[in-house]
Amino acid sequence: MEKNFKYLFFIILILFLINGCSSKSNPISFNTGTQQSGSLQYTLTTSKSSYSLNDTLKAAVTVHNTGTETDTIVVGSSLFTWSLQSNNGQTIMTRGGYNWVVMLQPVEPGQTLKIYSINQVIRNESGKSFTAGKYFLDATMHQVSLSISLVII
Repeated sequence: MEKNFKYLFFIILILFLINGCSSKSNPISFNTGTQQSGSLQYTLTTSKSSYSLNDTLKAAVTVHNTGTETDTIVVGSSLFTWSLQSNNGQTIMTRGGYNWVVMLQPVEPGQTLKIYSINQVIRNESGKSFTAGKYFLDATMHQVSLSISLVII
């Protein structure tokens, strides 16, 4: 029995090496949307692209300085809005900032900073029925708009 297990493991390993691992099949790949603004690269990321109703949507917005000089950004919850919309444009969830405190944040060359996060239970805030399907998570801050697609099952 142990000998058969070794052969099975070896066969699986060989198949993996032959077929490789694409970003679509990689179980630890991330769902991202990116936009460049000057020397700053903004990225919206979720750790998975498929959620169930009542799962907690966890996402983050990071900024990466691709330039050679320090850049300064303005951050604050009042500058960040996001929404989850169905494939047909129905807004399921939306959030905007309520705290008008803003701060200047320097971003050094090569530095990546997490500047915003989303940690919200997925539910239809309008009270209407919620159907499985393709959804879009849209985030806006400053002049930057990011979007990624999600599947809710």
